[in-house]
Amino acid sequence: MLLIDELDRTDEPFEAYLLEVLAEYQVTIPELGAIVAPVPPIVVITSNRTREIHDAIKRRCLYHWVDYPNAARELAIVRRKVPGANLRLSREVVAFTQRLRAMDLFKAPGIAETLDWAEALVALDKIALDPETAPPALRGTVTSVRRESGHDPGVAAAAAAVLDRLAVWYDALARDGPPMVLGAWRARSAPWWGRAVEARCGDVVLRGVVRGLDGRGALILDLADGSQRVVLSGEVRELRLES
Repeated sequence: MLLIDELDRTDEPFEAYLLEVLAEYQVTIPELGAIVAPVPPIVVITSNRTREIHDAIKRRCLYHWVDYPNAARELAIVRRKVPGANLRLSREVVAFTQRLRAMDLFKAPGIAETLDWAEALVALDKIALDPETAPPALRGTVTSVRRESGHDPGVAAAAAAVLDRLAVWYDALARDGPPMVLGAWRARSAPWWGRAVEARCGDVVLRGVVRGLDGRGALILDLADGSQRVVLSGEVRELRLES
């Protein structure tokens, strides 16, 4: 079996190259000639529809749409893949994700996001899903929207907005590459440069002045003791200006 995963992430010249593989089950290398598969493989091609696949490829394939699983199937997947989550938590996470998919989002959460969220909640020793389970940043989003719009959107709507925005950044990363995303992040973080902040990284609290970002987009902090610390975004639970 030959799996070609996420064909839509490749460029069009690769599709043209793939035509020979699908039609003749061989690959031609100018220096070596044709390399033919002794047994024609079963070829499975997947696509997330980030762009259209060329008709010449689709004519050579049997098309099958794989939809999101229903709640019962997704619950079974969570129970199998995240055994540390109790039944109540698993059901509530699945129900919440199913509601998000019913919303008009730019990109609905997939099974991978459901599993990641369940694993994160287990790591935080949560046994049920409630507003207090939402991370501080998400609760802050709810508060900000309430203040600006005059009504309470609820955690679900705020989470949908956060996921929608993340989808935009992931698509930009896939389309334009890291330099564009890093450039945008650098511009958004510029107002923090030169200001005193408090960064909570797990159980550690760092206080210092933001020097800027390194080439990876990590935060560079000048600490009070004269040392310097580089903090990756995944390490930071909370970042705020010091009063």
